[in-house]
Amino acid sequence: MISGPQKNITIGTANSISNNAGLGYEQATIIGNNCNLSTPNTGNSTQFGMIVIGNNNAQNYPGTTSGQPFRPKIVLAADTGGAQKDALVISEGLNGIASMLHSDALLEHNFANDGAAAAGGVPVGALYHNAGEVRIRVV
Repeated sequence: MISGPQKNITIGTANSISNNAGLGYEQATIIGNNCNLSTPNTGNSTQFGMIVIGNNNAQNYPGTTSGQPFRPKIVLAADTGGAQKDALVISEGLNGIASMLHSDALLEHNFANDGAAAAGGVPVGALYHNAGEVRIRVV
């Protein structure tokens, strides 16, 4: 277990980084399996900066996809609180279903076209969808 508000790095299995009096993290990196970042209860945008590579807080990710178990294998840039909507998850292939790329953040970016996506804050080159059809903003 590592405790402190910033510049923490852990590599391995079953590691934890806890926070300092409930505050967030700055420059925290955790790499491995079954790792845990304690949930901060306060903090500003710079205090929540972290990188997670590995299987972090797996119970917070979807349990099923297409009726099959969903097992996160790699979680990139995950936050520890709430609905985990900033994570990019690569799942394990399971029961005949190939590995999947998953991001809950895309569900919130539903726009009719590039102009609407731009007005909604989607940067050029980023993904959004129009009624379930995935698109890349090019304008």
